Amino acid sequence: MIQVAMLWLVNDKGELLLARRADHKAQDPGLWGPSVTGKLEVGETFEDAVVREAEEELALDPNSYTPNYLFETDFHHPDGELRKFKVFTAAISDELIKTLRFDTNEVAEIKWLPVGEIKKLLNSKPGETIVASAFVLWGQIFEALEKREDS
Repeated sequence: MIQVAMLWLVNDKGELLLARRADHKAQDPGLWGPSVTGKLEVGETFEDAVVREAEEELALDPNSYTPNYLFETDFHHPDGELRKFKVFTAAISDELIKTLRFDTNEVAEIKWLPVGEIKKLLNSKPGETIVASAFVLWGQIFEALEKREDS
């Protein structure tokens, strides 16, 4: 089983950051996915991985935000590997957004979208526009985010 940490960044307007994976990536090249994702390294916790990946992929200072746990779930990836995802979210200010710099070895581009626009991407075909896990996980993520907003 592959363990994967996932972080969704939320701006002051409630939009989520999507990242398009670099075209040369072995897994899901050129597809849109969450703000930050990454496999755990040996001895690393999910929390450690999410902070490391955010710093590597977006130059996000680990002292400038707080990852909040949403849920964890298993996902049977089309490549045949079982993945355990632990999903986090973090609100970041407009000031902090100005400091984001994505690593082109990891990320081809980023964009902020409201949840409604992201849901429209789920009408695409798997592997065409967005990562395969989106079709299983993103609905759960949007529900968890809505519950947090209602609290």
